[in-house]
Amino acid sequence: MIKYKRISTSFMHQAYIDALSALGATAANGLMLYPFDVAKHRTQNSGKTFFKELEFLTKTKGIRGLYTNFTLGIANLLPSRFITFGLYSYYRNTIFSDDKMPDSVPIWLRDFSASGLAAVTKYGILCPLDRTKIWAQTHAFDHGQFKVFRPGQAFQAVYQEGGLKEFYRGFGVGASKSLIGMGTYITARNSFERLFGIDKESLRSEEHTSELQSPDH
Repeated sequence: MIKYKRISTSFMHQAYIDALSALGATAANGLMLYPFDVAKHRTQNSGKTFFKELEFLTKTKGIRGLYTNFTLGIANLLPSRFITFGLYSYYRNTIFSDDKMPDSVPIWLRDFSASGLAAVTKYGILCPLDRTKIWAQTHAFDHGQFKVFRPGQAFQAVYQEGGLKEFYRGFGVGASKSLIGMGTYITARNSFERLFGIDKESLRSEEHTSELQSPDH
């Protein structure tokens, strides 16, 4: 019989678990989808079709071309999910907790507010990394030549284009997109969980009961 260990309900502990889980999932996700991210950014700047860009990348440098400047990309992606999901769990269990929010505020709005605030906070912290990653991806094949930028080179190039403010170009649009995207995702996910009767706290209690009733316990 499977034995379960009850997870602590401490909001700090839960935030840590959520952040680490997101980190592991993001690493796997990043390896699979990074080539599409590279091709997408090149398509937006070259005017070529998505598949033409994929073909160009593979013919130019093979698999290496699909992972152009991967270090910069993963350096932005990993902390992004780690921070977002960790902060969401923290905000949801503190500022927007069910115990502190008035009954007049619906649950979906609490979910949206906590996740949206987490996304905007994350974007404010990592916006320079995101801007640098996009710059490196779009300049990797300037004039038909393959280039791999070290993080320091890419940061310096962005800074030379407009100083510190260049790292935050389009911040309002990016932050709004993050807020709406993450807020909608978390709100919809939690709403569907409630719709199908999935209560995480109840599941943990049932797992704890199963552990106590196990003959091996």
